[in-house]
Amino acid sequence: MREEEKTDAPRSDGAARIFDVRGRSNRNDWWEVAALSLLAFGFPATVGYVCALEGERAIGWALGAFGVAFLCGCVGFFAILATSVRRLHDAGFSGRWLQWAFFPVVGWAVLAVLLLFWPGTKGENRYGAQSEERIFSERPRRKRKSMFAPVFAIIPNVFPLEDVLT
Repeated sequence: MREEEKTDAPRSDGAARIFDVRGRSNRNDWWEVAALSLLAFGFPATVGYVCALEGERAIGWALGAFGVAFLCGCVGFFAILATSVRRLHDAGFSGRWLQWAFFPVVGWAVLAVLLLFWPGTKGENRYGAQSEERIFSERPRRKRKSMFAPVFAIIPNVFPLEDVLT
């Protein structure tokens, strides 16, 4: 790495650290790993299901596809597990909070809030420095105009609410 490319904040390279439980990962990293794991499992599972519907002609293809889906599911499970630990670290919690998964409804709700909605701590915490991606994503966003803005501007003139309400 050249000297000018070095930064103090670590890069957010969730895919490169897919099985690493040390450090921090933001919500974007978690969603990337979850989506890729779901696709890696879902595509061969769907192919296996379609092949199984064909009957005995394609049973070999179905078993092969289900085998690939099983292997992808196992790899995806451990990838999501490691990324969830890093996501909890980003929010300032220990990875032991994943034990909430053993409590069916309440535990899943707690983990959903922590993993999906709980904001990460700003700056450095006991698990490491804030990722570079988060620093750049916190810049103020400009308000975008909707492509439907002209339509919404016309609607009050075409359908006046005063006539409806009186």
